[in-house]
Amino acid sequence: MKKTHDAKKVVAALAILTVVGCVLRTEHHITTEHKIEAHVVVEIIQVESAIDNMEDYISGEVDTLEIPEPGSDDTARLGTTSASGIVRWIARVFDPFPTAYAQARAQSGDSSTKIRRIAEMRKARFGEIKKHKGQGCIGEDNRGYVAYRECPSCADDASLKTKVQKLVQDENKDRKEFYRELVRQSGSRRLSLRDVETTSARKMRERLQAGDWFQTPEAGKEFDAFKTTDVGKKLTSAQADKWYQAP
Repeated sequence: MKKTHDAKKVVAALAILTVVGCVLRTEHHITTEHKIEAHVVVEIIQVESAIDNMEDYISGEVDTLEIPEPGSDDTARLGTTSASGIVRWIARVFDPFPTAYAQARAQSGDSSTKIRRIAEMRKARFGEIKKHKGQGCIGEDNRGYVAYRECPSCADDASLKTKVQKLVQDENKDRKEFYRELVRQSGSRRLSLRDVETTSARKMRERLQAGDWFQTPEAGKEFDAFKTTDVGKKLTSAQADKWYQAP
């Protein structure tokens, strides 16, 4: 009886996939470009939310680190994003292959553990990063990472310079690992590491304190968007891909 029941679930899932496939092929022919853009926009919004929560957590603004389950909003994305989300939704509803789905859930748990570990390490060094930003020794670049900058504090203290450079190296290692987990959790082939890095750089610019050093985006849409922000409007003569102090 169980084998018959499982077989019926598989047949039902395949039937839905057949219908979905027809719809996707029709829509793909008509609105491929718009669907791709909508898919990326949804993913970027999720990335922005994850980055905001991470930064709020490590800075102490919130006490809880929120780690969304990969694919947790697939049902809300039906008809607006990707076929892969629909497939994962069907897998959860019909669950014809529980072992494979359990493995996916286990991988999700591994990712959550890794993100929490990253958050704790970044939180532990947040105070030092903030202090050296205030001294002009660390700045935010346009790729979502911190960068060492020559500063008076380190000019005459070689050991301090080495310490700050190590701080930058460790911070960037954790940031990149976090970005990679966000790409992996998205389950999207269209969301790249560069997309997440650029998004993070934008979110970091929103958190700049007066006097903080930062690098403007490269020429293009991202720089044009920067010019419309509060900081961009104040730096009227700012050029793309250059370093400035936040007003």
